[in-house]
This record gives sequence, structure tokens and C-alpha cells, in this order.
Amino acid sequence: MSRVKKPNAIAEAARKKIAGNPELEAAMREAWSGVQTLIEAHIEASPKKWKAYEAHHVTSAARLAMLTAFVDGKSTAECGLAALRTIGQ
Repeated sequence: MSRVKKPNAIAEAARKKIAGNPELEAAMREAWSGVQTLIEAHIEASPKKWKAYEAHHVTSAARLAMLTAFVDGKSTAECGLAALRTIGQ
């Protein structure tokens, strides 16, 4: 059987890990905000016209990569980098 965690399980683990720690939550939200800004810039700079579902998929994949790194114990900066790798940055 595969040991790959499902996205909902990763999100739940991240929620539990961050619960009651406002400093960590603020740091993760700030990191995600930066990632989201870069994703939007990446989409905007692309010569192709992105469909809404394509942009949503890229954002979802980046969020999952960030949360997976977080659950795996990576630093906030490493989590942001994991998310950005999904768009080749």
C-alpha cells in the first residue's frame, strides 16, 4: 500500500500543527501571500492565456506542496520554496 498522504489528510495535519500558535500561523500566511503573488505574476507574464481551471490547479498544487513541507517539519521559508518549485521557480 502506498504511503502517500491524501491532500485532506495533509491539510488536517497542518491545521492541527498550527493550532494555538498565532506566530507560526502569521508566518505561514505571510509566506503563502508571497507565493500567491508570485504565482499570479507567473500566470500574468505567461504568453498563453490561462484558463481559470489551469490557474486554480497551479495554485492548489503550490498550496499542497507548501502544506506537505510544513507537515514534514520544514521551516516557513522552505515551505514557500517548495510551493514555488511547482511553478518552476
